[in-house]
Amino acid sequence: MSPEDLWGYYNASASGGPVPTLYFNSAASHGERFRITDKDKNGAVLAGYSALPGGHDRSVNASTVYFGSLKRINYPTGGYAQINYEPATYYDSVAQTNISGPGIRVSSIVISDSDGDPGNDIVSNYTYTKNQRSSGILLYPPSFAFADGPSVVRTAENLAPSDELLYEQVSVSRPGQGKSVYRFLVPGRYPETAFSDWTTPLTKISKDQSCSPIGNLVTGYYTYPFAPPVNYDFERGLLLKTSVWKEGGTYPLTEKSYTYARVGGGGTGVLVKAFRFERVNQSLTYVVNEYK
Repeated sequence: MSPEDLWGYYNASASGGPVPTLYFNSAASHGERFRITDKDKNGAVLAGYSALPGGHDRSVNASTVYFGSLKRINYPTGGYAQINYEPATYYDSVAQTNISGPGIRVSSIVISDSDGDPGNDIVSNYTYTKNQRSSGILLYPPSFAFADGPSVVRTAENLAPSDELLYEQVSVSRPGQGKSVYRFLVPGRYPETAFSDWTTPLTKISKDQSCSPIGNLVTGYYTYPFAPPVNYDFERGLLLKTSVWKEGGTYPLTEKSYTYARVGGGGTGVLVKAFRFERVNQSLTYVVNEYK
């Protein structure tokens, strides 16, 4: 197995194992009990977290994560388009800092006629920020461990239903020509517990007749065994607002907002309840969800 980061991309690590380094805080709630980082925006250790033994380096390597991606398109007329990348990021509200997420994103595209004059190149720069922090959003927190009574079970694979990363805001700029800013709808994402007709399923605990110790097991949102999520793909990525800014401008030159309405079904839908449980040794966790 080649060395991979948490998201399955090559990271050239020599740490020698697939189980990642994790940090645990028994007093934390919901999807934050197990974390892939224990540092805040200033590099200080988050209160209450300690490293679980036996983990290996599966961090994102900015120098290798883009390996195998399309770099350049050469045109028969002699020109070319060059695509430059950077690691994808999302904002971690607990650590209050940006974290490297799954894969890459385009940082710039250069279109050139190869005439030797860079001034004739068309350069488009892409930024993914909102309120001076990454606009990236993970639909679920990464999950590489879960509690089993007094024990902790470690995994090499992400147990979360999705590792999809979406961007709420993207800016496209060209030198000397200002920028355009695009905002998108991203419903039903971590750490939201309710949106429109959706509520996050709550994972609960059951005990057998032996009354085995609960230990590290707690009730919480966004925790193993994860009920299948409500599918909001039909709304995710819908354009909410566009704005055009002049170079160095304080206010937008133009703005346009978009609203949407669901069609069909009379707006009510049929409520379907679902049940899922997982048993590991003597621990039983279950979750109930509702779908329309």
